[in-house]
Amino acid sequence: LTTALQTSCCLEFLALLLHPDNKKSFLRRDESFIRQIQVGKRRIRITKDDYDKIKRVHECIREDAAAFLTISDFSRKLKISEQKLKAGFQEVYQQTIWDYANTIRMNIAVTLLRSTDKNVSEISQQIGYQSQAAFILIFKKWCVFTPAQFLSPIQLFRVSLYCLFLFSHLLRCL
Repeated sequence: LTTALQTSCCLEFLALLLHPDNKKSFLRRDESFIRQIQVGKRRIRITKDDYDKIKRVHECIREDAAAFLTISDFSRKLKISEQKLKAGFQEVYQQTIWDYANTIRMNIAVTLLRSTDKNVSEISQQIGYQSQAAFILIFKKWCVFTPAQFLSPIQLFRVSLYCLFLFSHLLRCL
């Protein structure tokens, strides 16, 4: 590396170290401290233990989305504040706990709709919805189609085209 490039890299590194958001992280002696998250006008401190609890919530939802545990349930079970749990989950996974849980449930619903002969009522109960109407509403919001429309051959073709469109759009954004 040239001297100019080395100097530039060192100056950039020092600028990162001295930035107010990073300065606290580097100057803190507590090794369990990971970062601070800005929530409105407040800063919430996330520790390694908090991070592990947030990851556990993610795993619990992935393993049993039908359980429909609330943020309050997770908070009590894992002994972490609701605000810290919500803000930390959003920071780590770039989506809310509710959105993640619904995505998991809807993916299961699509798999069940395609691979079984269960009706919509059975599927909605299997993935944890008490009300078939609520399931249909969330499914339509998530997928643009109702479960019945999703299953019709013409709509299935349209869904494939729509997914292809979304995928191509995602690739262009990268």
